[in-house]
Amino acid sequence: MNLRTTTGTGEHEAAADLHVAQRRDGTIEVAGDIDATTSETLDRALRWHERTRRHDGDAPLVIDMSAVRFVDSSGLRTLVAASLRAGDRGSRIALRNASTDLARLLEITGLGGQFGVIRSDGADAFEGVNEAERRYGPDESPS
Repeated sequence: MNLRTTTGTGEHEAAADLHVAQRRDGTIEVAGDIDATTSETLDRALRWHERTRRHDGDAPLVIDMSAVRFVDSSGLRTLVAASLRAGDRGSRIALRNASTDLARLLEITGLGGQFGVIRSDGADAFEGVNEAERRYGPDESPS
């Protein structure tokens, strides 16, 4: 599946462009901005993938974020909703190559533990915990 949303004209058109594709290995590749104008496209693509993918036990759904330039609150909401649906199936979402900005957004909002993270060096998606858990423990919050 390859979905593309383009809205607006000129420079705004490039800023509101989102490409979502599924690789043979099942990884979802996302490119562009995930914002109020494009998050529905990502949501539709993830839901389509959930309906058509053979679920191999608790294998995570990997979303490659290396070409994502920006994520706003609506994009974050779309990712969290997909993560909750994955949890209902006994699975998880793993974000591959998430930008430093996205990792910081997840940390600030307390959602880092909601996702596995695969770093660019290929490290296991679930070997670590989010930054807040490293600092404070899984059931503690910063003062």
